[in-house]
Amino acid sequence: RRRGTAPEFVPPVSLVFAADARRYIAGLTASRFGDMEDWLDVFATALTQAADRSRTFAQDVTALQEAWRAQAGTPRRDSSAAGVIQLLPGRPVLTTNDAAQHLGVSHEAARKAMLSLQATGVVRDRAAGRRTRVWEAVGLFDLLDHFERDIGPAGRTPNPTR
Repeated sequence: RRRGTAPEFVPPVSLVFAADARRYIAGLTASRFGDMEDWLDVFATALTQAADRSRTFAQDVTALQEAWRAQAGTPRRDSSAAGVIQLLPGRPVLTTNDAAQHLGVSHEAARKAMLSLQATGVVRDRAAGRRTRVWEAVGLFDLLDHFERDIGPAGRTPNPTR
């Protein structure tokens, strides 16, 4: 991603390698002894699995966004609330200032959008009572946790979020 080869997304190949560490190590070992075919098979298989599961994850995120839109009462496409919903997958934790800056709207418009989305259950306030409010996308971290449990090594799962 840093080199611009994959500017949008890099499939989590390392999670697939970790899920089958023996095969990964065997492939690397074989490559050290000149057997590139085995290593290329290991790598291509892992990349394919990561890409397939990433595609499913992206579809799940899109479905979650559609659910958020419905929960929020299908806000107008040009509204700040719709803009926040569009922004949430890439920025699942936001302050009101972050939302205002990324959407190019006033602080007050962003604040109203965040409060509206909180009232409908799309976001929740993670810093209740503090001066700076921090909003979290409801359900997105659960999807990510499920994705990591599905693709990663058995027995090493992330702690579920609330």
